Amino acid sequence: LSQLRLMARGVERWAGAVLVRDGRNSLFDHTGESWNRKVDNLPVEGGTASGQITDEQGRFNLNDLLIDGRPDPLRVERFRRLLEHLQLNPMLADAVLDWIDKDELVRVPGGAESASYLAKQHPYRAANAPIAMTSELLLVEGFSQASFLALEPYVSALPFRASINVNTASATILRAMIPDIDDMRLRQFLTERRDAPIENVGELREHPLFSGQGTELDGLGTGSDWFRVEAALNLRRARLEHTALLLRRDDETRV
Repeated sequence: LSQLRLMARGVERWAGAVLVRDGRNSLFDHTGESWNRKVDNLPVEGGTASGQITDEQGRFNLNDLLIDGRPDPLRVERFRRLLEHLQLNPMLADAVLDWIDKDELVRVPGGAESASYLAKQHPYRAANAPIAMTSELLLVEGFSQASFLALEPYVSALPFRASINVNTASATILRAMIPDIDDMRLRQFLTERRDAPIENVGELREHPLFSGQGTELDGLGTGSDWFRVEAALNLRRARLEHTALLLRRDDETRV
């Protein structure tokens, strides 16, 4: 197991080197770049290593729901749309806001603060702080295992505000970001973006998919700083699954 943990550190360093090299070559990120490749069963001494890098800014950052301690109306609206697209109750947004805001005032109609959690069989308090891991949603009022698993692939818990990268975001995320999105143009964009990504915000404003009347581009971008590294390492009879969050900034990465 000690050897596997050292191998996991090696995976982190490998991913960091790949991301730094990519950052030197371009100011935007997309699914056609070298970091977006999965490694399967790479032979190592005594075992195998598998892994991949994914863009965390292709997801919705739950901590962006608040700005300076207050709900951000645009991002709250987008989160409600995301819940609706996943056939989840949009009032779950109220419960998440109450979980991360600093007060104990319950939002109506779907909110919950410490009084609700302290009344449970196994009591606890609302965090009243930014979400550290998306699995915290399992503690939030209204979430079940099924609703968490439905939402988890589309959300992140980043400690700083981060734009959503339209070059890596899923169709579900893009539908939540843009009301009344044109499905035909969306399908075309998803097909073309690997080879013809949007390089900057200027291009984003002029793109047919994002230039519609009433489309709000705040919080959308074309580059990424946050990446997830996932690895599965096998060494003789032992196995280790490892996940790390990497921040790329100033020509370096840190875990």
